Amino acid sequence: MIPVGEYLPDLPALNNPGATIANNVIPTPMGYRQLGSIAAYSTTPLTARCQGVGSGQASDGVVEIFAGDATTLYRLTSVAFGATNTGYTTAEDSNWAFMQFGDTMIATNHSDVVQKWTLGTSTSWSALGGSPPKARHIGVVRGFVMLGDLTESGTNYQNRIRWSGLDNAETWAASQTTQSDHQDFVGNGGSITGIVGGEFGIVMLERSIFRLDYQGTPLIFSANEVSQTIGTRVNGSIAALGRRIFFWSDDGFYMMEDGSRLTPIGANKVDTTFENDFDSSYATRVTSTIDPVNHLYIMSYPGSGHTAGTPNKLMIYDWVNNRWSTASFDHELITRALTSGYTLEGLDAVSSSIDSLAFSLDSRAWVGGSVSLAAMNTSHNLCYFTGTGLTATVETSEYQPIAGRRSFISRVRPVFDGTSATVTVQMAGRNLGTNGVSYGSAISLNGSGDAPTREDARYHRTRINIAGGFDHVQGVDVTWKARGKR
Repeated sequence: MIPVGEYLPDLPALNNPGATIANNVIPTPMGYRQLGSIAAYSTTPLTARCQGVGSGQASDGVVEIFAGDATTLYRLTSVAFGATNTGYTTAEDSNWAFMQFGDTMIATNHSDVVQKWTLGTSTSWSALGGSPPKARHIGVVRGFVMLGDLTESGTNYQNRIRWSGLDNAETWAASQTTQSDHQDFVGNGGSITGIVGGEFGIVMLERSIFRLDYQGTPLIFSANEVSQTIGTRVNGSIAALGRRIFFWSDDGFYMMEDGSRLTPIGANKVDTTFENDFDSSYATRVTSTIDPVNHLYIMSYPGSGHTAGTPNKLMIYDWVNNRWSTASFDHELITRALTSGYTLEGLDAVSSSIDSLAFSLDSRAWVGGSVSLAAMNTSHNLCYFTGTGLTATVETSEYQPIAGRRSFISRVRPVFDGTSATVTVQMAGRNLGTNGVSYGSAISLNGSGDAPTREDARYHRTRINIAGGFDHVQGVDVTWKARGKR
């Protein structure tokens, strides 16, 4: 069997052990799995482009989902988004950031005063107490709410963080008693682009990274520079799970572990291809998230062919198998959302008929508190990746059946699992490294599951296109004979 290749578009075509296409799929150790399309969960959308989504679960188990556009904050009730507050002034190049602190959801957009919502109790957002500064970024570090890239008294401090009192999100005056204070990051690191919380804090700047360790009074936090050269200018590329952080830097994709260890994960694989495809003039439209179930880091961005900055591409990284893939479809953002949860009786408020539900009864979308990969579509509705499978395209690596000689391939059989899949193959062949790689027309499978071909070349590639449902694709079996020697 000729395996489908690891996605390695940055390597030269000749003797590339991988492939230049692995689209609308999820990597596996031996190939790829299908990626589902996004299916609308909400039936009443936002009224404008979504600029942020957040979800939280109260101590009593109540789950609430929120979203924001330029002027309005919404709450998802059943399957309908309803406006809770209006009159905000979120900039076109900014976004809403949501963070849970105890039973309080906090939202900030850098333009308006920081907002709060008590989970399970509130019916509208209100100003967070203590007069915190306006802020672009938010995180929670060891019982402190931390804000970054601040506007205080009309002055913007792009390299400043400020944190609340210990275990008190509404105490912001500097005090040794409450332990509220601020920190400026001087030097050449640039503006703060993100805060990742947890046991310790990670402050991302454009060209540097700092780790914050709690010390208590009088210092409160010590700031130690992890990198003087690596950071990110694309704050939407930052996504974290536990002690693992992923992001895009000027020189490629990185994974950071344990607050110190930096590993390049896209070098000689996808970095150059992504950089050439990414329209950085719409960098603020980038979003990213973690799919913990499938151990995936996923970043959404506007790539080639986008319309007015609408994200149309995904970069997908499986950190367990250290493999990449891509996806292509229009959307507004991606996120990780907690699901609200329903009883069978509660589904009556969603639909009068089980048959007309957007998802099957065993879908994770109906399970309260379940963490699910989600997106906002271009109609401003919340979606989950539970729709029909996206049409997948994968390639084999370039193979040479006989070293130094041409070969004639008469039959190709894709190796895949899937009872409802419609599969075609395309062949590409060349004799010299100076020749380009050009694929022929799609060939359907016959009743035996074979694609008859007449490919005469020294180097061969096979592209597999799969529409409909499939579980796994591994490669192709080929039938060949030697050519070019008397």
